[in-house]
Amino acid sequence: MISLEMLKGSCDCLDDITEEEFAPLWEKFLRFLSQITCWSNPHGTILLEDRVESIPLEGRLCDFGCLDIQPYYKAIKLETVTMEVRQYSSSGLKIIPVTDFNYDEFTDRFYVNIHPAVGCDCDCGCDCDCEKNMLIIRYQAGYELDTPDWLDLICHYFTGWMAIANNCISVDDCCSQDQKAIGARLKTKKVDVISYTWEVDENSEEVFFTKLMHNYYIGLLSKYALCGRYYQPTGNMWIGKDRTNEIIV
Repeated sequence: MISLEMLKGSCDCLDDITEEEFAPLWEKFLRFLSQITCWSNPHGTILLEDRVESIPLEGRLCDFGCLDIQPYYKAIKLETVTMEVRQYSSSGLKIIPVTDFNYDEFTDRFYVNIHPAVGCDCDCGCDCDCEKNMLIIRYQAGYELDTPDWLDLICHYFTGWMAIANNCISVDDCCSQDQKAIGARLKTKKVDVISYTWEVDENSEEVFFTKLMHNYYIGLLSKYALCGRYYQPTGNMWIGKDRTNEIIV
C-alpha cells in the first residue's frame, strides 16, 4: 500500500505535508482516480479488492460448449479465481462448484467448461433445464500503487489535484500571475495601470514538451484504465463480456 513517505520520495512538493493532512486528501484522490479509470463500478476502487462477476446462462446447460468470457477487471490474481454455477428453481437454490477453467493473459479471456460440474453428457441427451442458471466468477483484482510507474504517475496527478482541491489554483491566483499560459508571449503592456496581453506561441519548445509530457501520462494512465470495457449490472454484481454484448459459445 502506498504511503506518504513513498510519495515524498518521488514528489518534492509534498515535503511539508503531514500525515493528518495527507489521509483525507488521499482518500478523495483515490476515489477520483478510480472514477476516471472506470474502476469505481459499482462502488470499488482501483486498489486490489474482491470482485464478483455474474454471467447469465440461458437455456439448457448441456447446450453450452466452452464459454469464452472477457472479465471486466484487469490485474487479476489468478490464484484467487473461483467459479460456481448457481441454479435457481421453484425447488430452491443449487450451487455447483466449477473447476475446469483457465485464463489466458494474452487474449484476456476466461475459458470455462461447465459440463464436468453439472454432470452432463451431451451425447446422452441429458436434461439440465432449470428456471435460471448463473455462472458466478469471484477473484481479486486491482493494483497496489507502490511500483515505480505508479509512483511517478501519482506524483504527476496527485500534486495537481491536491492544489485544485485546496483552492491553490483559483481565479484570483491566475489574475495575479504575470504569465497566463505555458508558451505565452507578452504582446502588449500598459504601464500606468498594469495590463498585459498574452499570445501563446504554439510552436514554442515549452508547448511542444508540455504536450509530450501530457500525452505520456495519459498513455501511462490508460494502460491501467478499464474505460471502454463492457459491463452490465445484475443486482449488485457487474458482468464483463466481449464488445458484442454476447457470451461466445
